[in-house]
Amino acid sequence: MTKEDSLMIKGIGILMMLFLHLFVNQQNVESISHFLYIGDQPLVTYLVKTCTPVPFFIFVSGYGLYYKYHNKIPSLGNTIRRVQKLYISYWVILIIFLPLLCLLYPKVFPGSFYDLFANIVGWSFSYNNALWFLFPYIVLLLLSNAIFYIVDKLGPVYSILLTLFIVFVSTKLYNELASTHAFLRALAPLSHFSMLIAFVSGAIISKLVLKGYKFKINCNKFYIVLSIILLLAIKTVLPYTRYDDIYCILMIYLAIQLNPHNKLISFVNFMGTYSLPIWLFHQYINNYLLHNFLIGLKYPILIYISFVLICIAIAIPLRFATNKVLKLLHL
Repeated sequence: MTKEDSLMIKGIGILMMLFLHLFVNQQNVESISHFLYIGDQPLVTYLVKTCTPVPFFIFVSGYGLYYKYHNKIPSLGNTIRRVQKLYISYWVILIIFLPLLCLLYPKVFPGSFYDLFANIVGWSFSYNNALWFLFPYIVLLLLSNAIFYIVDKLGPVYSILLTLFIVFVSTKLYNELASTHAFLRALAPLSHFSMLIAFVSGAIISKLVLKGYKFKINCNKFYIVLSIILLLAIKTVLPYTRYDDIYCILMIYLAIQLNPHNKLISFVNFMGTYSLPIWLFHQYINNYLLHNFLIGLKYPILIYISFVLICIAIAIPLRFATNKVLKLLHL
């Protein structure tokens, strides 16, 4: 995959995330007007089921990090640097938004000292529920060199089989033991084992690409678009969160076949450029600062377009400010 492909995947992920967080709340869906229904359900109810953003971000991260691992000497210093850059990006946004939220919602923010500390380090996501995978992702970053070493040693097939085994066993054990052991429930931020599937899948695809495998095919774009529509339709009838990793990989494979110079794809790539800051702050806008304004627009298409445009307008200066801070810190 090219850099543009990676940006497109991130763009798809963040556009899905914005739609999901607007309309996953049934109360929001019931309080707005709808023109399009499937049976007695609004169309947005079905579209929400197609929005599984996290595997997209984790897959592209596994892909890109493995590429860097393969082309550079892996070191703990490089890994720590990545973690530092992510934390700085998060803290810049938190420093900007938290004082305003404390002023407008003093009963919610900043909460107890533990709430403040746990949100600062990413252990808790009570301030911003979109950040539930921030700390698990940081753990993946810290373990990435070890994971890639195992992928190289085992090869693609055994790596994915081992990953599935680890995810299945660890999830089952955690769910059974956490119900009776309070200390395990306290470790919930470390329990998102399924993220490993997308991460390892991205690394495996990266490994195969580096070996010369071609994943782009010469195919009529009409059939690609038709396949994407069919895949979306299938996802609407599957249980939510089931088969998300398979759906993600198939969607990525189809998406990278599209014309990168298409205006729509260019916009998706643009969104990918700003996906990190938008992920880190958009729920402050949706849940608190502009919630009533957005829902007051009444129509899903107006709400979604407005939300996207607002996020872009905020993300551009935030990314600029964050880059300045990173530069000052030599990161």
